[in-house]
Amino acid sequence: MILNAVARTCCRKRLVLQPISRCMSDNKVSTAEKIAAMSPSEMVKNVVHVSDWNKRLLVFAGRFKTMAEIPDVLPFETVDKGRNKARIKVANYMMVLTAIGCVAMVISGKQAAEKGESVTQLNLDWHKEYNEKARQEAEAQAKK
Repeated sequence: MILNAVARTCCRKRLVLQPISRCMSDNKVSTAEKIAAMSPSEMVKNVVHVSDWNKRLLVFAGRFKTMAEIPDVLPFETVDKGRNKARIKVANYMMVLTAIGCVAMVISGKQAAEKGESVTQLNLDWHKEYNEKARQEAEAQAKK
C-alpha cells in the first residue's frame, strides 16, 4: 500500500482512489472556479440555489463570514459540507449540554437525599393525600 501516492475516499458507497495532490488541491479551488469549470449538464446536476436557511447554516458552519458574501448559486458539495459541519456542531453542543444537565441532576439528587427527600417517599405522600381526598369525597356523597 503506497500512502504517499494515493488517498482513499468514499464516493456513494464505492471506493475511489485519487492521487493525494488532487485531494489537497480540491480544498484550494474557489466555488466560483468550480462553477465556471462545470459543463452545462454538470451544472444542472451539481448546482444548488441557496435558500436563506442554507445560507445561515453555511455561516454557522464557518464556510463563509457573512450571509452577504454567499452567492445565490453554489455547488451541491459546498452546501452539503456546510450542512454536515453545522449538524456536527449542533450535535457537539447538545452533548455538552446533556453532560451539564446530568451533572446538575446528580447535584440536585444529592441535595434532595441530604434533606431526606426521595421519589419513593414523595410517591407515598401523594398517594396518602389522594386516598384521603377520595375518602372525604365518598363520605360527603354518602351524607347527601
